[in-house]
Amino acid sequence: MAEAAPFVARGHTPRVCVPFTLGQARWAQARLSEMLPAEAPAAVAATAEVLSLKGQWPLTCDRAAPARLTLPAQRRLRRKSDFDAAYARGRRFGNGFFGVTALWNDKGWPRLGLAVAVRTAGGGVERNRIRRIIRESFRLHQHELPGVDLVVSARSQAKDAPPTELRASLATLWKKVKEQCATSPRS
Repeated sequence: MAEAAPFVARGHTPRVCVPFTLGQARWAQARLSEMLPAEAPAAVAATAEVLSLKGQWPLTCDRAAPARLTLPAQRRLRRKSDFDAAYARGRRFGNGFFGVTALWNDKGWPRLGLAVAVRTAGGGVERNRIRRIIRESFRLHQHELPGVDLVVSARSQAKDAPPTELRASLATLWKKVKEQCATSPRS
């Protein structure tokens, strides 16, 4: 409790998630009255009234927050049939470090699949490093991409390349996918 006072004193308001039950709302109201300005308990009381309505989903921080740059499971390719379809009917792009296969999907958002082979990337540590870089780059650029399934495969030069070059290479590939797939008719 002592840590919250300097935080509020600096003019910042801590982000509070709405509790799930009426009892938790009352508990939060009692605790928040010690930490926050006088307006906060009224907000928690209003929340308790909303939560008393049956059949309603309470708003949590995750539901009320604006679109964040996360990579949930719905943004990843997981099934073999999705990978096979992308390889069979997708458009191919590439550069010295990566190859990308792109296929239109009916989801409305891009999905990422990774194909980093032992033969090209080496041991597990190196393969996982490359995978992390690909996922991070996709996570940051996903809102710029059209609704396509992307399968990114690493090439052997990616194994020894510094992360900055890999990120720049992926950024150019995302740009190429955006330019060529946004204007292409769905097939």
